[in-house]
This record gives sequence, structure tokens and C-alpha cells, in this order.
Amino acid sequence: MANPRPKRQTLSFRPLQESDFAALPRLTVDEAEAALVYWECSEPGKASAVRDLLRSRQDVTVAELQGRVVALGALYEVEESRQGYLGPLVVDPDLRNHGVGSELMEHLLYIAFRKYRLREVRVRLLGENEDGIMLCSEMGFLPYSNEEHLGFDGRRHVVVQMRINRKQLEDLD
Repeated sequence: MANPRPKRQTLSFRPLQESDFAALPRLTVDEAEAALVYWECSEPGKASAVRDLLRSRQDVTVAELQGRVVALGALYEVEESRQGYLGPLVVDPDLRNHGVGSELMEHLLYIAFRKYRLREVRVRLLGENEDGIMLCSEMGFLPYSNEEHLGFDGRRHVVVQMRINRKQLEDLD
């Protein structure tokens, strides 16, 4: 796999730090959107639940633009040399559709395929998360399964499962 495309000079990636948690609410428009992004939390609107979720993830990464946290992404359930999952991934509303999410996803896929030598990376998204599903599709992820999920709010949701393997990603380069 080739290195991800060169990054903008002002966009950089680094591990999540404790001080970054204060910036995370800015990455979602409202509680409804936070529920789409952090749907695996017991209470997506609560900072402590989001913190607990992110502490259970691996390679939690923030994207910074001019010193400001503008995106967040992570890997989880990584089985070295086999498979892992990517998520959550969220971008500041003012910077969506400007390539920030794609660049962060490329960075995380690079880690997944290089550091962990994964054969496949998967994502699990709520069916209502149309922007997330479109981003994953544009990045080369293909759907392979749907499942039902009972949300924190007691409602039934469809979870769309998608995956990309190393070869598919190389074919996109």
C-alpha cells in the first residue's frame, strides 16, 4: 500500500490527549448528531460516556488545523494480521466536505494496514448516518451486512456494516 496522499501543510494528526476532550462537543452539531456518531455509548450526549467509549478504542487520533482539533477517529477490536474496526470518525461541521474526514480515514487505514498488518478494516454505522455511509463508500468500503441495534433511547436502529481490504484500497490509489 502506498503512503496516503500528501497532507495539507496545516492539517496534522496526533494521539488524543486528555485536554482534547473539551473540544469534542464542537465536532457534532447537536445531541441528535452525537447520538449518530457515538451510537455505541450508553449515553451519547454525556461527555463521560464518550470519554469511556474512546478509552476503549485504539489509536484514537485527532486531526488539528492551525492548532485546533477539527476531527477525531479511532480503531478498535484490532486482531493483528486479521481484522479491525474503524470508528467513530467525526469532523467539525464547518470543515465537512473539504477532505478532512477522508484524510483522517486514510491516516487510520494506513495505521491499520501497516502497523497491525490487517487484511481487512470494517466499520459499523447507524443506517441514519448517511454522511458516514457515503464517506465510507467513497473511500472504497463495501457493505456486507446489516443488523438490528436497540439504541440508548429504546428505539430500533439498523446498523450497516461495511469493509475494505488491503487490495481494494491499493486498487483505489
